[in-house]
Amino acid sequence: MDFITRDRYRHGIEELAKGSRLQELDIVRLVIAKTDEARRKAGELSDWRQMDPGYYLISKGRRAFEEEIGFRPSLRRTFLRAYIDHATPAYLGSIVVVTLLLALLPVSVSSGSGVMPHWLFLLGLLALFPASDIAVMLINMIMTAQIGPRHLPRLELADGIPPSLRTVVAVPTFLISEVDAEEQIKHLEVHYLANPDGDVRFALLTDWPDADSETVAGDTELLRFAAGRIEQLNVCHGTTPGGETRFYIFHRKRLWNESEKKCMGWERKRGKLHEFNRLLRGAGDTSYI
Repeated sequence: MDFITRDRYRHGIEELAKGSRLQELDIVRLVIAKTDEARRKAGELSDWRQMDPGYYLISKGRRAFEEEIGFRPSLRRTFLRAYIDHATPAYLGSIVVVTLLLALLPVSVSSGSGVMPHWLFLLGLLALFPASDIAVMLINMIMTAQIGPRHLPRLELADGIPPSLRTVVAVPTFLISEVDAEEQIKHLEVHYLANPDGDVRFALLTDWPDADSETVAGDTELLRFAAGRIEQLNVCHGTTPGGETRFYIFHRKRLWNESEKKCMGWERKRGKLHEFNRLLRGAGDTSYI
């Protein structure tokens, strides 16, 4: 796994040891025992992640593991967990409470000056608007400081993506003009240059713009231009480690859309991705040509 993931696991071990009567090595041994048992019962598992130590250190298995080792969370951690467990009502409730407290400040000051009740009511209503903006800002700032971002566990893949995890980076787009196609293909090349190692391929999933008929003048030439530029990328950058093509263009024909009264790519972006997944799984009835 990558460094950030390993570091999260280490911090999880440290926290569990500090909050229980066990040493860090004891925590590690117990976690390894659990993952070994999960592997032996792999066919019976409801969640295959139980075979990874992170499930017990930083993920869904953590609380059950805490109970097992007698872990006692701090008051702050207990409060944050309760807040996150009831995230929507807790967040909205916090904003309402802070808004009311802020709106009451000018009302309470004014009431001490002898302002009439109906004017106090009007002042309170007007104060709700700026108070709510301030409350949202304060709650967001506090929550961000207390919780912060959490990195997803990741594999390091130091030698690149292996054949067992081969991947397609697919970019849905339109073929509108040669200038636009050239720009899209340059972006595709940049994606490759940022991820040049391993068994990863790069593809444009393209449609022509909507039209009154299935084909219009210039369609074939534009597609031929884009395919030629993709082929140039393959010549320039070579094949995958297994000797297979690295860059592709997958193009769809227009289909009549009764509601739009146009010929267009089926379901546009969502449709391109859906049909591409079906194509990879062997479907022969997609609109890719």
